[in-house]
Amino acid sequence: FNKYTSENTTNHKALGKFEIDLPSGIGINISEEFVRNHDTRGVNIGEELAFYKYSLASASIAYKLSDRFKIQADYTNFIVKYEADRNSFMDRADNTLAGYVYYRVMPKTSAFIEYEYVLIDFAESDFDGDEHHIFGGVAWEVTEKTKGTIKGGYGIKNFKDPSLEKFRGYLMEANIDYNITTRHSLKLKATRETNETNMYGTDFFVTTGFSLEYFHRFTGKITARSNIS
Repeated sequence: FNKYTSENTTNHKALGKFEIDLPSGIGINISEEFVRNHDTRGVNIGEELAFYKYSLASASIAYKLSDRFKIQADYTNFIVKYEADRNSFMDRADNTLAGYVYYRVMPKTSAFIEYEYVLIDFAESDFDGDEHHIFGGVAWEVTEKTKGTIKGGYGIKNFKDPSLEKFRGYLMEANIDYNITTRHSLKLKATRETNETNMYGTDFFVTTGFSLEYFHRFTGKITARSNIS
C-alpha cells in the first residue's frame, strides 16, 4: 500500500496435480493445494484482516462403461485454520464425496447426474452438520472455441444442533468459455450455493450471483477486459 503500509500482506499458493488416463478406460486425477491468504476486507467484524491457511486435497477416478456411459467418483478433504484466536470459531474440516453418471448425447457433449455429500466438522463452533446435493446438468467441449458446464439442482443443509436453522432450496452452477475469435472471448460464471458462517450470530449464508467477462486483444501486447457481475 502507498499510504497504509501496515496493511501490506504477502500471500502464498502452492498446487500439485497428477493426471493419467489408462488404456483400460480408467482415468485418475489427484491434486493438493495449499494457500495462505486472508478474507476480503470488510467481511469480518473488526478492522484487522483475518488471515488463514487451508489445505485442499482431492482424488477422482472415472471409468468408461461404454462409448456413451461414464461413471466417476470424487473425494475432497478441505481444512482451514485461521491464524488469530479471535477467528478460530471459523476453523473447520470438510470431507466431500461425490458420484456422477455421464451419458454422451453427442460426440463432445454429455448430460450427467451428480450426487454430493458433505460432512462439516468445526473445531470449536457448534455448526457441525452435513449437506446433500443432487444436480442434473450438461458438460460440453464442442470445439476449441466453446466449452462449459451448467448444472442445477436441490440442496439440503442440516446441523447437529436442532436449534439451528436448516436450509432447503435450489442450487446451481455455470461455467462457460466462448472464444469467438482469437481476439475476442466471453466467460460466464454463475452460482447459487451455501457457505459456512464467517460472523458471530449467523448460522450460514447463501450467495447467488453471476459474472460476465469480455476479453479483446488489440495487438500482441495490448488487451482490454470488461466485466459485469
